[in-house]
Amino acid sequence: MKKVSILTVWWKNHGQTVLMILIVLLASTISFKFGQISTHNNTKINVVTRNTSNINPAQEEANMAIEALKRQGVNILQEVEEKKSKRESCLFVASRNSKKYHTKDCKYGKKIKDSNLVCFESMEDAKSKGYVPAKGCLGDK
Repeated sequence: MKKVSILTVWWKNHGQTVLMILIVLLASTISFKFGQISTHNNTKINVVTRNTSNINPAQEEANMAIEALKRQGVNILQEVEEKKSKRESCLFVASRNSKKYHTKDCKYGKKIKDSNLVCFESMEDAKSKGYVPAKGCLGDK
């Protein structure tokens, strides 16, 4: 019969536990040392935070998208403002898809897409370009 030492029996029962403890201690020590090394490096990380308590998440995403477009050289707000100012500078408006013109404040005039918008300074200007007054806004004026 073969003699088995007490150490061999103990290792069979507790060996895996001892190895796991050693691995955890080794990993902890290595992590701690890396932390110490990284604090010696004086590199500062700037973290930008926003107070979003009053901004709804959709608006926050829209703001981030606008900022990303600005970084790429696209100023979408400026384009919107330019289109808005073009519409505001018109006295009469028409659609490229129609031959009727409206006042800029008419409910039908407001529905015209910016991409189809045709501007006129006067009724005579609109008529000279082949447009006729819309009955809903201008009647028989």
